[in-house]
Amino acid sequence: VFEMLRDPEVVAVGSTPATPDEVLTEGEWSTFGFTDLGVTFTESMADPAGDTEPGDVTNPANWRLVEAGANGTFQTVSCAGGVNWDDVALSPDLFTYDDATRTVSFRTASGAAMVSGRYMLFACGTLESAAGLALDGNGDGTAGDDFSMAFGIDDEPPTTPSNLQTPTHGSPSQATVIETSWTASVDRLTGLAGYAWAFSTGDTWVCDQVIDGTDTSTASAALDDGAWWFHICAGDVMDNWGAVSSLGPMVIDTTPPVVTAVGSEGGTADGVLTAGEALLAAVTQVMVWFSEPVFNPAGDVTPGDLTNPDSYRIVDLGPDGVLSTPDCSGSVAGDDVDIVVFSVVAWSGDEVASVVVAPLRGLSLGRYALLVCTLED
Repeated sequence: VFEMLRDPEVVAVGSTPATPDEVLTEGEWSTFGFTDLGVTFTESMADPAGDTEPGDVTNPANWRLVEAGANGTFQTVSCAGGVNWDDVALSPDLFTYDDATRTVSFRTASGAAMVSGRYMLFACGTLESAAGLALDGNGDGTAGDDFSMAFGIDDEPPTTPSNLQTPTHGSPSQATVIETSWTASVDRLTGLAGYAWAFSTGDTWVCDQVIDGTDTSTASAALDDGAWWFHICAGDVMDNWGAVSSLGPMVIDTTPPVVTAVGSEGGTADGVLTAGEALLAAVTQVMVWFSEPVFNPAGDVTPGDLTNPDSYRIVDLGPDGVLSTPDCSGSVAGDDVDIVVFSVVAWSGDEVASVVVAPLRGLSLGRYALLVCTLED
């Protein structure tokens, strides 16, 4: 009867909280920090009383847990020597060993959850089995070398997309498609997966965490008239999602203003002037109501301007009583006669124009037509 003795090797690493498959593997990333780790060996390990003996599985000197520095690359490659460059050494503690499962357990950071970062765990080649054989860390059949395993924790969302802008809708536009662009988000650990976005009529949006694309620009489908907002958020490979960034309002307006009513100062008892209405008193001003505010810059000479007299024409229809003049530009046609427009005054938020006729005593007996032309919203 004889016993074959083998160099101990690491067979599994576990964590608390546990990963979905309860095993932590080389290069694995987690979205939560670990408070404890457990390492299982193929053989029973040396565990004398106390924790200061060389080769003792509960001796902290036989273990090393390192966080990679700012450059994200490990400079520490073994248990030998100190921690190199900008790597940061953690201080695992409270080592316990269960010989029935051949598993050593320990706290990673004094019971606090590990923060986002890249980590390397070392079980040093100085560890020994209960039979006195040194650890074969890399399983190459030669005892005395370290076991090492890299893993990561990423519960950080990407940065928020910034510098949102639109080349198409800096001001109200007739374009029904809104184009937007932004400065890319950054994820320092596992990388950016993409963006979720939406065009909405509301100024807030809850990120739906469904990736719509990876580019830094997009365009909407054809949208209806109204005020629109663009919302965007970024997600990383670990499904961490950042805050929403919004741009708006961006106004789409494809509907031209229309005249909704005409009234008069003098002439009608109710102040409303309808097509074909006969008046018993002279009209001194004609009031024009529009469906929306009309373009009204300073002055009154700009084309399309609410208060530009050239945008209004009142003509006497002449003896034939028929309107022959087609628009506000050029000469009158047929036997029509121009009535001088003395001035135009904006009322009620640029939605009503008061057209003052000359002479100020008002229109004399006759038939007249009002033309409103070339105005813009």
